[in-house]
Amino acid sequence: MTADEFAKLVGDYVVHKTASSNLDCINKHGLMCAETLAQKAGIPSNYLVLRKERLQGTLDGFPVILNDQKPLRAGQNKLEFLEGHSMESWSKQLDQRVFFWPQRRGAAFNKRLSDETGGLHEFLLDSRKLHRQFKDNLYLSPINSGNATRSPSKRGDWLYVCVATKSPEQFKRNRQMERADRVAEISLTADIPPVLLQELGWKT
Repeated sequence: MTADEFAKLVGDYVVHKTASSNLDCINKHGLMCAETLAQKAGIPSNYLVLRKERLQGTLDGFPVILNDQKPLRAGQNKLEFLEGHSMESWSKQLDQRVFFWPQRRGAAFNKRLSDETGGLHEFLLDSRKLHRQFKDNLYLSPINSGNATRSPSKRGDWLYVCVATKSPEQFKRNRQMERADRVAEISLTADIPPVLLQELGWKT
């Protein structure tokens, strides 16, 4: 899909939400997936998988908070929702992605993150610029892929639709549902250095 087609699906901007205490670290070191951030902050990798609580560390003196995976752990007794993955392997692949929301989504996540960390910060990235820079590593999902509460939707590697190789219609019909899917989540399998964040329109 083109940059304009991508923007039509997700909006002119995509949103990244993080604990306010992570702001200084992001401005200094860029936006990183949980796996990279944990490595740089000295958090042991075995602490990451299916973590029950948020993890805290420091990177060059800046505080770092990693979100817990409680929404995924909620599916531990409903393993039929995972295809080709265990809970552990799904947890690991989540930590290799940086996540964004369409502008219209995420109110429940906002409240939880703000309540549990003492503050929420939202950043906007220009969706067209993000596409042009990272389209080979940019994926769409019709669900929150890390949430398995209530009756979790089926998911596997096939859930993530790469914007470089698929059309908007292929995304909408990827799950072969009766009704066309809408984008609920955008993920990036790459880290964004701080200089590039500014070029992508990084703003509050």
